[in-house]
Amino acid sequence: FNTLHSLLPSLEGREFFGISSPSQDGVIVYKAAVAELKSGEGEQYGCETFMIPKGEYIGTPVSRFRKDISVISKTFKTLLSDPEIDAHGFCLEVYLSEDDVMCMVRKDSTARTSGKQRKRERNQNLN
Repeated sequence: FNTLHSLLPSLEGREFFGISSPSQDGVIVYKAAVAELKSGEGEQYGCETFMIPKGEYIGTPVSRFRKDISVISKTFKTLLSDPEIDAHGFCLEVYLSEDDVMCMVRKDSTARTSGKQRKRERNQNLN
C-alpha cells in the first residue's frame, strides 16, 4: 500500500483491496490494490491492472483485524475449504474501513451440483 500511496496524488475516495493467489511454485503472492477513479489511471502511473471478475463470491467479514492480523489467513483457510469455490481463483480482501475487511473467494461458476451433493458423491465413490 505504501507504494500505491507514493504514486497517487490522493487516496481519498478510493476502494482498497488485497489480492492473493499461489504462484506456480506454491508461494502465495500478495498484491495491494486500489480502485481506479478514472479509466486508464493504473496504466498512467505504470501500475499493473486487474479486473475483479463478476460472479458469486462467498465471504466473511472480519472486524478489528489489526488486533490480530493472522485472523485474515485463518478466515481464508476456512473459505478455501468450501467445495464450491473456484479452484483457479484468488483470495480477495475488500477493506471496508481502517479496521474492517471482507474476506472473499469466488465460487465456481461452472459447478452444476451443490457442495453437499458433490460431497455425497465423493463419499459414495469411497465406499
